[in-house]
Amino acid sequence: MTWRDELAAMKAEVHETFAIPVTIQLPGNPLTVAARHHRAGAVVGEEGYTQAIVTDDRLVFLLDDLEGNTLSRGIAITTPKGTVRIAEVMPPDINTVTVVVGA
Repeated sequence: MTWRDELAAMKAEVHETFAIPVTIQLPGNPLTVAARHHRAGAVVGEEGYTQAIVTDDRLVFLLDDLEGNTLSRGIAITTPKGTVRIAEVMPPDINTVTVVVGA
């Protein structure tokens, strides 16, 4: 097993452990899959001056779960806490794709 295979297996296990059910409202074909919620944050501003914490809510999908469908900006996703829209699609990695979502 290569390092890449081990990383993919680890990501799949983390995904399975923390995933929530979501429905991606694809045009004409809603798709229910598992996704992980991830909140990314960063402190912006200069030290000693006004600083702010900026956070992005993200959903992480396994590429295999998307069944060849492409995610794009504006697609609605229904989660257990409500409906959000894709604001940005991050480049895919080994076996996942991450989207930044907003209300």
